[in-house]
Amino acid sequence: MSKLVGTSPNQIPSNADLGTMAYQNYDTVAPVLMAGKKNYIINGDFRISQRGDYTSAYTNASNTTVTTVDRWQNRPYGSGSQTITHNKNITLPNGIKTNSLRIENGSNTDCSFFHIIQSVESEEWMSGRTFTISYWYKTNSTEMQPRYCDTIGCFKPDVYLIPDEEWHFISWKIPMPTNVPFGSGIQIHPAFQKKSSDPLDPGDYIEFALVQMELGDVATSYEWRSFNEELLLAYRYYQTHTVLGSGTWNGPSSFFCVVNSPVPMREVPVISTKSGGWSNINIEYDDAYNVTGGSVTHGSVQGSTDISDVSKFVVTLTTSGSQTTGYGGVAVCDRNNDWFVLDADL
Repeated sequence: MSKLVGTSPNQIPSNADLGTMAYQNYDTVAPVLMAGKKNYIINGDFRISQRGDYTSAYTNASNTTVTTVDRWQNRPYGSGSQTITHNKNITLPNGIKTNSLRIENGSNTDCSFFHIIQSVESEEWMSGRTFTISYWYKTNSTEMQPRYCDTIGCFKPDVYLIPDEEWHFISWKIPMPTNVPFGSGIQIHPAFQKKSSDPLDPGDYIEFALVQMELGDVATSYEWRSFNEELLLAYRYYQTHTVLGSGTWNGPSSFFCVVNSPVPMREVPVISTKSGGWSNINIEYDDAYNVTGGSVTHGSVQGSTDISDVSKFVVTLTTSGSQTTGYGGVAVCDRNNDWFVLDADL
């Protein structure tokens, strides 16, 4: 007999209680009760945008992958571009105020599908489990279907988006394969392709909000997390900072900077800057702005394939100047609205 969830102090209900007591199988409800978070989509309400913002619309060039708001990537396939817009403070039919993301096809007629995705990091415990995807959407594209890729293959669930340009709520399921690897990407496409596989029409768009991926076969209410919680989840994959950290001169033109990440990153990150250059970096107190490059070097900690602990690492900044070996300093990016970027995204 399956275990039952009862109430304290009698965890197992008596036979007399069973006639009136509503109960669920313990093995079904326990993973939900014990889960650390319900929604495995990060930034499903589009509040986190470390790279910049898209309220004025951004033109995504043909065959070019861009990350829009955190954890969401788009790539137009075909010869034309698409427009990405990050809409803030929209109101859904249920009265909830939130943000949305809109992708609109350009004037080209050879774009095969929408390719706006979030890649959810897979783990072995997901093997054989069912997950439910849910979100609000509106579109004008006929016979549009979503898609998912489960680390083994890609599939379109047997659901269709309603093309009346009104907000609708939708949910569909992902039955995960029996052997899910650690660290691969489970791709979630809120909209993907027409049933007929015809290319998108000029001006076709998808707009969506409150995207959720949860364990189980029932869509429940959206899990709201604080801004700080959502940002820390996003930090596993991508971080921006104006202050990198303190360190020491390992040689006349080589500065070792110790970086302490707020959370373990997915893998050893690639360091760059928003501007793409290094001229806005200053190693205090020199005020020379003579940094010529940077990379994550020795001192980085990478765990096994199952557990990564990239939370403390060393960045080496090279300069065109000279400083006394052993002197200390602090690496900052403090002019021209520039910042450091640590990228470990899927």
